[in-house]
Amino acid sequence: MEKRYGARIKTFSNIPIARGLKSSSTAANAVVIATTAALEKTLEDLTAISLGVDAAFDSKVTLTGAFDDACASYFGGVVVTDNLKRKLIKRATLPLGLSVLFYVPSPKAYTINSDVNRIITLAPLVKIAHAEAIKGNYWSALSLNGIIYSSAIGYETRVAVDALSAGALAAGLCGKGPAVTAVVSDDKLDSVKAAMQQYKGEIIQARINHEKAKVVS
Repeated sequence: MEKRYGARIKTFSNIPIARGLKSSSTAANAVVIATTAALEKTLEDLTAISLGVDAAFDSKVTLTGAFDDACASYFGGVVVTDNLKRKLIKRATLPLGLSVLFYVPSPKAYTINSDVNRIITLAPLVKIAHAEAIKGNYWSALSLNGIIYSSAIGYETRVAVDALSAGALAAGLCGKGPAVTAVVSDDKLDSVKAAMQQYKGEIIQARINHEKAKVVS
């Protein structure tokens, strides 16, 4: 069967890999969507996402399955999920006039090398951040979650705290890091960017996307 069916796939992305920026989830979604289109088939959104999550487990690029990351990169906007049940709890759009800044240092950190026991220790605190997100308090949830995971993994929180001090609505570690993100209103963009540029690394500026993933050609 393996000799009759299969494909070799090459992906390209402008997302830096192994920085916590969801490059694996994005790639998995892209492969599933492109393959489905090539076969002239259709899949329900969550079925397509789950196929990518299964593939991420099989290829050992995730510890949790990253269902939340997969949903976020697929749907855009804000998503709140139950990763264990692979359930999409909530979707929301964010107001206009917001930018996102990413501080991306040069060192890479691969998920498979994460200290799972340290992360599990702080799980009760993560549940608090999750509850805040369900309530719609997205900014406090993002910042709290980032501080929790920075503590668990061993990263400094200075970049995020400086971004908050400069006027960011929210700031914290991206995934398992080492990248840090800050959500900023446009009127505070220059001051927050200047605060983050004090640290050695690349600053990437982006807008919030609310458009669902699709095949473009």
